Amino acid sequence: MMMLEDLIAQNPALFKKEYNHFYRRGSYLLHQGEPLQSLFFILKGSGIVGCVDEDGGERVLHYFHRGDCAGKAALYRERGNSPIFEGASIVAMTDCLCYKVPLEECVNYAQQHAGVFRYLMEVLGREVGRLEENLMLMRENKTAAVLCRFFQDNAYDQKGVLALDRWFNYEELSRILGIHSVTISRMVRRLMEEGVVAREPHRFLILQPAVLESYAAGKQPLHYL
Repeated sequence: MMMLEDLIAQNPALFKKEYNHFYRRGSYLLHQGEPLQSLFFILKGSGIVGCVDEDGGERVLHYFHRGDCAGKAALYRERGNSPIFEGASIVAMTDCLCYKVPLEECVNYAQQHAGVFRYLMEVLGREVGRLEENLMLMRENKTAAVLCRFFQDNAYDQKGVLALDRWFNYEELSRILGIHSVTISRMVRRLMEEGVVAREPHRFLILQPAVLESYAAGKQPLHYL
């Protein structure tokens, strides 16, 4: 898949300077109920797409990080004269730098530029594929594989160290993955005992990527009970 940085460099007519935005940790890129009129191409940082349900409970629907595209749910929907209203909020959980590109402009541009079209389709396909794989793992009672896959997908190089932002605490992981926070705690503790991951004040370190990949693929069980 093409790196976002390369996509931006090759398409300056789409990624204009005035579309570059910075959002501080905790700020909203989009509030639930607002019209979704832009796609957010994430250059730096991470966050969540979440909503408040009818009972007032908070639900995390999706997470995003560097190289991802937030707001892409609009690409699933038929566009017309009426605005698309987002049923969820997009929130920066760390400081985020992104390109906020108008939705219609992006779609029209992609229809004429194969590289952008291919990137958007790959982003959508990756998300759908990962959801299907996680559902299959949950049905097979391979809960640990879902957590390890999340760690694997969201860790990135931070000055030579593979790490995961620490805002993913046990409660957040529980909301995102649909796994009880006590189970999350047990699995993380076991991964730490085995030296696969380590915890620092503001991040998780991935110390043994190969072992984590084996757990994520469901090739071997994580004995956390």
